[in-house]
Amino acid sequence: MADILVEDSKKERTSEHKGEDMSKQTAPRRPVTVTVTLERANPLKYEMTSTNLPIKKIKHKGKDEPVLRFNNNQDGQFHDGFEVTFNLVDQTGENYGFFLGNSPHPDPDDAIWVKEADSGGHCPTAKCNWAGFNPTSASRDKLVVVNPNGHLQYFGFALLLSRPNETSPSVTIDPIGDNQDGLNNDTA
Repeated sequence: MADILVEDSKKERTSEHKGEDMSKQTAPRRPVTVTVTLERANPLKYEMTSTNLPIKKIKHKGKDEPVLRFNNNQDGQFHDGFEVTFNLVDQTGENYGFFLGNSPHPDPDDAIWVKEADSGGHCPTAKCNWAGFNPTSASRDKLVVVNPNGHLQYFGFALLLSRPNETSPSVTIDPIGDNQDGLNNDTA
């Protein structure tokens, strides 16, 4: 099955906190890769791993949730935010992939919902986006997101998965992001 790459038409989004064009940076974004392994869809069982981004687990409502920690000074080298590539590995045998929507020109926003953590929690429960964690491209097995990491912020995001020909997401993977805004603390 050929993957269709969906490019985001919103590459010129601006950071709501700095008021600057996110395509103009003073240092390159740090490229990182996160592997999302879907072991079982129901009940949901998955693993998130990375060799170049700290991921820890916390207990939330009785289950382990991954927290991806973003630090601009990670490993002692400054980068102006991150370009995160999520690679999906489906071990269910049911051909799950990132949900690409139903229109002839899918939007990468269909594959991920993102919200800042607030008094209502961190889990997005409906379509939402945030300039601090912006999808730029998506295929069934890869999602690329830009994180300018412009300020301290916990945020929740939901990776939305579906089987071929499903008209809506049928699996939601719901980790947490921890933007450290370049604090000199690269412990996981």
